[in-house]
Amino acid sequence: MIEEDRRKLLLDIIHDYLREADRLCKQLAIKAGTRTLLAAWRSQQIPKDGELSTGTSYSFHGIGVCFEFDGLIVDVDFANDGEWDAFDTWRLHLFARGRATFESIQDFFTLKEYLNQLEADGLIKRAGRTEQLFMLVVDS
Repeated sequence: MIEEDRRKLLLDIIHDYLREADRLCKQLAIKAGTRTLLAAWRSQQIPKDGELSTGTSYSFHGIGVCFEFDGLIVDVDFANDGEWDAFDTWRLHLFARGRATFESIQDFFTLKEYLNQLEADGLIKRAGRTEQLFMLVVDS
């Protein structure tokens, strides 16, 4: 069982990550002229590597895109039909390392254990093409 303050911190990390992923993917969608970012990259509508108008760099990979700015990494794997509202342990770990407020929960294995507990508690669920991705359950 996760202590209540740790649970709140973990949910804060998830919400912050999802907020940043949404903001950055929307900016990239404007640049690409489409919300189907992975398809745009694969059809060469948008380059593999580039920069947003805000100075944020991006680089597509496999089934996702990685954004970097001000020492923060927001690495997104696209779920199901290209949605960017999924996360996994690795992506949250990279994100948390760039935020001092999440220093106490940056350990990969601790984070993985906590995510498994959130799943058991019904606050997150498996999503996407792989078993690694999670999505928030509504009202989490």
